[in-house]
Amino acid sequence: MSQRRAVITGIGPITCIGYGRENFWNAILAEKSGINSIASFDPSVFRVRSAGEIRDWDPEVFFFAAPFETTRPLRAVRSRVGAAGAR
Repeated sequence: MSQRRAVITGIGPITCIGYGRENFWNAILAEKSGINSIASFDPSVFRVRSAGEIRDWDPEVFFFAAPFETTRPLRAVRSRVGAAGAR
């Protein structure tokens, strides 16, 4: 069985309180909460109406492509690729 390895080349959080190392750290120091009313979909079918959504992140910054191409990957995939490049 071969061992799989991973190399971490940097830190680039994309969170509900900020993205990029400096913005994220400043939000932690300011004790910022990223919990708000859900805005990305209609939550009326759920009991919970609030969540930590990533609202101000623009995938265009990390995906050098036409706007229609950035809608293809799943949101989770876009955020992970963005996190690899956020500083």
